[in-house]
Amino acid sequence: MTTSRDFSFTQIGVIRTPFDSKFAVPRQPSLAPSTRGVIVLDEGYSDPNYVLGLERCSHIWLSFVFHLVGASSKPTVRPPRLGGNERVGVFATRSTHRPNPLGLSVVRLDRVEHKARTELHVSGVDLVNGTPILDIKPYAPYVDSVNHAEYALADNQPDRLQVTWSQAASNSFESIKPSLVLIDKVAVEQILAQDPRPSYHSDDSRVYGVSLEGVEFKFRVTNNEVIIQTVETPC
Repeated sequence: MTTSRDFSFTQIGVIRTPFDSKFAVPRQPSLAPSTRGVIVLDEGYSDPNYVLGLERCSHIWLSFVFHLVGASSKPTVRPPRLGGNERVGVFATRSTHRPNPLGLSVVRLDRVEHKARTELHVSGVDLVNGTPILDIKPYAPYVDSVNHAEYALADNQPDRLQVTWSQAASNSFESIKPSLVLIDKVAVEQILAQDPRPSYHSDDSRVYGVSLEGVEFKFRVTNNEVIIQTVETPC
C-alpha cells in the first residue's frame, strides 16, 4: 500500500532522439516539428496489446523523467523566456529543476512498429536522447485543448532567428545526410532558430557547438542570425 509520500514508478521504455545533450533541446514540444524520435518500449511492455488502438491518435502525451537533472528543493527558478533575470515560483514554470524531476510533453505519433520491441515513431520532440518514459496517454483535443487559455509569462511562441549555412557546412551535411535517421536539414534549422545559447551570452564572435545524432554543428549568432559554420562527424 502506498501513502501520499510513498510512490514508486516503473520505466516503460526510453526515447531515442537526436539530442545528445541538454544543449539545444527545444524548450517546449513541437517548436521543432521536423525533429523525430523513437520510443522503444521495454521488454515487459512490448506486448502489442499495450498499444492496441493507439494508432488512432495523431498525438500522444509522454510522462518522463528529467534523468540528467535530478530533484531540486529550490522554490524559485529563472526561466529562459524571462531572460534568466527574473525569479518566479517553480510551479509557475516548466523548468526541469523541480522537487520531482518529472516532465510532460505532447508529441505527434507518426506510426507504430512491432519489431523485437514495440516502437513508437514520433516527431516534434523536446527530450534528450535516452530519456526514461514512465507513461503514454492519448491526446484528446476535445478536453486537452482549452480555448482562450492564458499564460502571461509566455503567452506567445518565442521569436525565431534566421539560420544560414556556410557552403562548407552545407556540403558536409549533404554528404552525411543518407546516414541520419532522426534529423534532416529542416530539423537542424528549426532547432537552431530558437537560439539555444544561454540568455547571458551575447558575444557575436563566440563559436558554439551542438551535437545532434552524433554530428557536431558549429555555429555563431550575429545580428539575429545563426550561421552554421562547420558540420563535423566523429572520427
